[in-house]
Amino acid sequence: MHQTSPKCNIKLCSNNYVPPSSVIRACLGPSLAQVFFDYTHHDTIKLLNVLTPLKTSKACFSIPSDGQLSECRFIPPTDHQIVKAFVHQNILEIGEALLERVKKDIEESLRDKIERQSREKFYLYQAKKRREAELHVQQLHEKYENYIETVQYELQKQLEAEWSKAAAECAKNTQKAVVQERINVTNEMMRKMRAEMTHVVQSLYKDFEELFCAKRDNIIADFNQIMREKHVKLKKEMQEFKEKVNRDLYIQRRQFEMQNAADLINVLCLERLRNNREKHIMHKYFQH
Repeated sequence: MHQTSPKCNIKLCSNNYVPPSSVIRACLGPSLAQVFFDYTHHDTIKLLNVLTPLKTSKACFSIPSDGQLSECRFIPPTDHQIVKAFVHQNILEIGEALLERVKKDIEESLRDKIERQSREKFYLYQAKKRREAELHVQQLHEKYENYIETVQYELQKQLEAEWSKAAAECAKNTQKAVVQERINVTNEMMRKMRAEMTHVVQSLYKDFEELFCAKRDNIIADFNQIMREKHVKLKKEMQEFKEKVNRDLYIQRRQFEMQNAADLINVLCLERLRNNREKHIMHKYFQH
């Protein structure tokens, strides 16, 4: 058994005819019917324009009550009934969409109008409050202008007196502070100078010690180098002196040997002469 859609909840007409466009315009209104004609299917438009109603006694669509729905026995729908059901369903959906759109447009229009009126009232309220504040400020200005001038004159006199007193006190305190600061600076400078001089003396002494140690090491190294060179030179000179002494001694020894030989020869010659003279004397003596 065929059941109607729960969304539309309608009963198809049993007279089996398609409603004409005039009936749709009468039911929906000109604007909604025109929207339906613009957005419905081409076959539906063709069907609505060609077919004519068989009966005109009552409308093709009706919304049944709950009792009628419970007592109603449905027969299998025909093609025309299905088309009519879809047409009615499309009409309801388009109507709901247009109704929601119209409601939304009306709500937006009302919201814009309310916001515009609220802004205008707020601006008027601000202008009114601003004007009241300006008037109040002007009244207060006129009211307290003389009072402010009097207070300003009194404050000026009091300020000048206090300024003179403060200037004298400040000069006195400044003089004391300058003297005390000078003493403090002198003591601080002396302390720093003593510390700096001590540091400088220690630095100079340390530098002198380092320089002295370096100089001493250099002098010792130079002295050792000179002594090594002198030792080598003296050793060489001593060797040369020994060789020269040995050579001179050898020469002197040879000279002494030659002198001894010459002396021996002289002695032998003298002894021979003496012996010859004695021999001659003895020979001469024996001849007499």
